[in-house]
Amino acid sequence: MLRLRVWTVLLGAPPFLICLWLGGSLWTALVLLLVIGCAVEAAGLMKLGTAGKWGAGGFAGLLLLVGTQRYGPLVQVATAAVMVVLVARAGIQVESMRVVAVGGKRRRAEWEPGSPWLALLRLFLAALYPALTLGHMVLLRQAPGGREWALFLVAVVWAADIGGYFSGLAWGRHRLAPRLSPGKSWEGAAGGLAAAALAGMGLSARIPGLGPGEAAGLAALLAVVGMAGDLVESALKRAAGAKDSGNLLPGHGGLLDRFDSMAFVAPVLFCLYRMAG
Repeated sequence: MLRLRVWTVLLGAPPFLICLWLGGSLWTALVLLLVIGCAVEAAGLMKLGTAGKWGAGGFAGLLLLVGTQRYGPLVQVATAAVMVVLVARAGIQVESMRVVAVGGKRRRAEWEPGSPWLALLRLFLAALYPALTLGHMVLLRQAPGGREWALFLVAVVWAADIGGYFSGLAWGRHRLAPRLSPGKSWEGAAGGLAAAALAGMGLSARIPGLGPGEAAGLAALLAVVGMAGDLVESALKRAAGAKDSGNLLPGHGGLLDRFDSMAFVAPVLFCLYRMAG
């Protein structure tokens, strides 16, 4: 499994970083494909069927193209609302599992067909989730100095993931969120925070006005946000009874498995960037 994960990173990271470095329409096209793929996977987790999957993917792609061209308060509010709904959904999932554990009854599938209106709401959520959140990767790259900030984003998220993974393997003893993701530990979370802070410090020299200490603190904050995004996606998988969101990336699962942290970190970093002027 580890060998598969490493090979996927070695083959996938260079073209991803090249597109980020060049920016422009090339980066937008890459993020567009990523968003469509994540929306298809999210719709699959929500039991929407083949038509629902491709409907969510097409709608997500359209939202990305429109939102990145007409960014404004409406997009900000919609993004925040979607993130709140997803966090609330994760909380409901934890509570339902706790109740079932206490009651000793078998838990039924969380995503049931329901009415067409409920299915339509799930389709909207499956599209809005990746389009509004990951779309901020494009907005950040388009901003002045955006290349450096986009590199900061990717480096911090990847460092937190790698640091958390290996720290958890080596020292993980205390479960972080056993009902949602039994494999995650507090030791892994601490390792992820440390790795993210180091990555932030290492890139601080490329960003004018951002000192090493500020970069480390910002990176640690973003790492915590990324962990929240990871747990939210774990809640969606628990509700669907799935181990992974897909199988496109050998050793990692689906696109949503790989970019769940990025989905929460990107809008937070972009908003902080705008607030700082």
